[in-house]
Amino acid sequence: MKKALIAALAALPLAGCIANPEGLRAEFSTISGKPVPPKTLAYAARRCDERFQGIGTNQAMAYGLENVDVTGLIDDAKACMRRHGIVVKGWRQKDGRLTPYPVWPKYMDY
Repeated sequence: MKKALIAALAALPLAGCIANPEGLRAEFSTISGKPVPPKTLAYAARRCDERFQGIGTNQAMAYGLENVDVTGLIDDAKACMRRHGIVVKGWRQKDGRLTPYPVWPKYMDY
């Protein structure tokens, strides 16, 4: 669980579609489906990262690192980006699939 949390935290500074340590890339678009201007993405990523880090730190302090709601944090970060007019389409996995979360366990595939 700790490794999954670290991978998710590394993936979610949503800034600029940078790759996390596992090579996954977040993909973004505007609400209308157009490419996101870099300045808009940088501003939204900075604001949402501040929120994400604050909520994550509070949860870790209150419940311990193992009990942080990673999925909830990711959903909150996606909602924050959407409030800035950016849609997080998902994370491109190594095999080319686009998944809603950066860490996609094998048991989720049917």
